Amino acid sequence: KQLDCDILAKCLLAAKVKNQTSSGVTKLTVDSPVPYLLSDLTTILQNEMGRLDKATNSAPYQRLKSKIDEIKADPRYSFMFSGMLVGDTMAAFLAKILRLPSEGKPISIIDVSAMPSEITPTVVSVLSRLVFDYAIWARNEPQRPMLLVCEEAHRYIPNDDVAEESSVRDILSRIAKEGRKYGVSLGLITQRPSDLAEGVLSQCGTILSMRLNNDRDQAFVKAAMPEGARGFLDSIPALRNREVICCGEGVAMPIRVALDTLAEDLRPASEDPIFSDLWREHGGEDEIIQRVIKRWRAQGR
Repeated sequence: KQLDCDILAKCLLAAKVKNQTSSGVTKLTVDSPVPYLLSDLTTILQNEMGRLDKATNSAPYQRLKSKIDEIKADPRYSFMFSGMLVGDTMAAFLAKILRLPSEGKPISIIDVSAMPSEITPTVVSVLSRLVFDYAIWARNEPQRPMLLVCEEAHRYIPNDDVAEESSVRDILSRIAKEGRKYGVSLGLITQRPSDLAEGVLSQCGTILSMRLNNDRDQAFVKAAMPEGARGFLDSIPALRNREVICCGEGVAMPIRVALDTLAEDLRPASEDPIFSDLWREHGGEDEIIQRVIKRWRAQGR
């Protein structure tokens, strides 16, 4: 695996160097965010493989080339390979993702649920690293603080019992530990706090806890709460809908809060379906199945 990474890094750098005249950058590293042609990358891989003597194993080169060709042919990844020309769209992309300027809409929502599961962590990792690196390189500019919110955070920063080596876990852990120096905050939303990496949970300055019934989850939240707030833990299993225990830097003292009820038209589509009602409904199942199969086969909503 490390050999594959080394080969890919070497060929990526060569592909970026080939297009450096269009980016105007003279000193390049493999991490420099400059555009390059994917066809250049595959050509360079092929040329490197051709230079090998017979004693050297060409399998890693062939494996990388086959994987790139396979991804290019996969319609799920067509959004990445639609253009055949090198275009520098980084400024427009950053402006859109980071909402600079916000123009009254300061929040970007990035829905990764429709992405292939094998690349979801990679996409989240790249976006998180993009936010963090932007904040580092913009340190001498007028500050525009950013909050990166991770829904289902235990998928990306799991605890050591279930964790494998993961780039997304590394970058989010780094943001949790160092982000505030650069104006980047991290918000973690999870239904299973016990599945989160313990070091990251301890970095959370403010904790908003809704109802938790599981003893293990309660113990993790209790350990992360300040000493004076731990008496509130007894009421966590008894909290009603829209009730929250708040403690930490965001509030002067630990408090129990009832959140406002949103107007019906503003509520997110997160209500659980009422099974007992829906089971009584029938009719139109043939059309439902046909529509679902059509979307399923097209891999699009």
